[in-house]
Amino acid sequence: MTEENLTPYIPIGTLFKYLLKDYRRERQRTIHMEAQVRSLLKRNAYLEQEIGKVKQRLLKKVEKSEKQIDYSQEISRLHQAVSCRNNTMEQLRNENARLKNELDTYLLFLGKI
Repeated sequence: MTEENLTPYIPIGTLFKYLLKDYRRERQRTIHMEAQVRSLLKRNAYLEQEIGKVKQRLLKKVEKSEKQIDYSQEISRLHQAVSCRNNTMEQLRNENARLKNELDTYLLFLGKI
């Protein structure tokens, strides 16, 4: 057997026909993939916009929760101030009652003289 017998003979027309089919198939596949890429790019742009919107909403929620934290801290501070005021008022009442007792005692003492 010679080497010429081992290589199959395929007519040029048949080769061209199959190459043309492959070319058309690949072209259709390329067109389809390009359409998918365009679709994905549009979807990506849309999702980036949505991400921006969601990010803004989350930032607003975070700011709102930070304000609520500030309010709770303010309430805690006011509670401390009120309890301090109440303690001071109680001390003043006790001091007033003690001074009143001393005055009554002094007046009784003066009355006995």
